[in-house]
Amino acid sequence: MSVLLPNEEGELERYVFRQDCLDLSRDSTVDIFEFRQTYAAPRVIANPGFGRRKQAGVTEDAIDWEATRQHLASLLSLGLGIAFPMDTAQRGTEISDWKIIKRLTEAGLSVAEEAGHKERVICGAGAECVEDPGRCALAHVIDSYVSQIQFPAKQWSPNWSGPRGRHKNPLHPADLSTTYPPLQLCARSTLLLLSETVVPPFLCDRQTRPPR
Repeated sequence: MSVLLPNEEGELERYVFRQDCLDLSRDSTVDIFEFRQTYAAPRVIANPGFGRRKQAGVTEDAIDWEATRQHLASLLSLGLGIAFPMDTAQRGTEISDWKIIKRLTEAGLSVAEEAGHKERVICGAGAECVEDPGRCALAHVIDSYVSQIQFPAKQWSPNWSGPRGRHKNPLHPADLSTTYPPLQLCARSTLLLLSETVVPPFLCDRQTRPPR
């Protein structure tokens, strides 16, 4: 790995950082909770000509799904984790359809599974499932978060039934406001931050540790 930088004489000189490629992967002997993972928040790859279309927002046919999958796989091959789909993928601005976001989530999870690095994926959760954002009750917003958290978790573990674990009752939206602090939930199977929500699906069958 090297880079061209100007030297004292004003000429470009190549500086070598290391001889081998940088390896960002986690050694199997290192606990996942003790490892500082670097995540990339990738964008969605659009089909050619999308910018010339007149319709508002992004539709499913506007996304080049195969190119997007290849982009995700490329980032994973570099040792990076992927945070997807987040606002960098135009979520919440151009993309607000839960059906599209769900498909993007499935793409990220399946690419990671094929690469054997499902522990490197975190998925966004939001309020796209709310039918009438301007008039809905807070409980409906929380319900949207919960359903979107459950979706990626169940992709990794079909027996997963909610943050309380497989042998207890699933999480109910009301539990967020009555049982847990309003801004964060640290439970058996997932970590939820309502202000900037990420869902690590690999936590489905593990006991999470409280945030530091």
